[in-house]
Amino acid sequence: MKIYEAVKIVEERIRPAALEEANQQARIIISFVMKCSISELLLRLNDEFPEKYWQEVLNHVSKRESGMPIQYIIGTWDFMGFGFRVSPNALIPRQDTETLVEAAIDLARRNEYMTALDLCCGTGCIGISLNLLASLNTTCCDISDKCVELTCENAKRLGAEVTAVKSDLFENIWDKYDLIVSNPPYIPTGDIEMLQREVKHEPMLALDGGKDGLDFYRRIAADYYEHLTQGGAMLLEVGIGQAQAVVNMLGKRAYVIKDLTGTDRVVALIKRSNKRVGLRKI
Repeated sequence: MKIYEAVKIVEERIRPAALEEANQQARIIISFVMKCSISELLLRLNDEFPEKYWQEVLNHVSKRESGMPIQYIIGTWDFMGFGFRVSPNALIPRQDTETLVEAAIDLARRNEYMTALDLCCGTGCIGISLNLLASLNTTCCDISDKCVELTCENAKRLGAEVTAVKSDLFENIWDKYDLIVSNPPYIPTGDIEMLQREVKHEPMLALDGGKDGLDFYRRIAADYYEHLTQGGAMLLEVGIGQAQAVVNMLGKRAYVIKDLTGTDRVVALIKRSNKRVGLRKI
């Protein structure tokens, strides 16, 4: 069997779960098992597929057929150009969240921010990216011990210097920060059963935002002020249709940042200061 034939078999098996991404994910599975890059795999499509790898491929195919996300199968996923270790204990990093990180980096550079707090850090992808790309002294916190451990693992793997703390939002946070960032749980409880099968493999703790999906924003809005420096900024990722409600919670200084598709993706604010700060909307 040629490699391209193996890809085709895997593609057809996982198509009901992967849909239009079936071919791409088939290549990901086979390149992962063969320990080569996708580009290398494409150059070898006409080579014989090593039979010793086939059972391992089939094991991963079975997981994908059951609805397990491809990210959990291969154990790593790219975010902001870095390969983060992922596990079913934490939300999978998504490209949507890069909008928040890019906006935070822009504000940090223009306003010479030095410190950042990543609430509900999960894999640590936001806080670690801010440390690596903007040299921010970053604290990452999560209510889950497993997420704190995963953040520490990712920081070590990627050479980041961050502090990881177990905390229910601000509960164990005592300092002030130039930046507060968060991608909190924001799925309304009643909508969780309607989520895609793949999403249901992710931890409910990272998904359930309460009856209207806004519980965590209310708590953040109530407590952030004492933890944000004068002239500092807070950026919160929001779900579809939630931006205006979060703006209303945070007041007239809050504004909305859209992602590349034009969707309201982040609500941001600058804490009033005597110095001039960047307010450019992205």
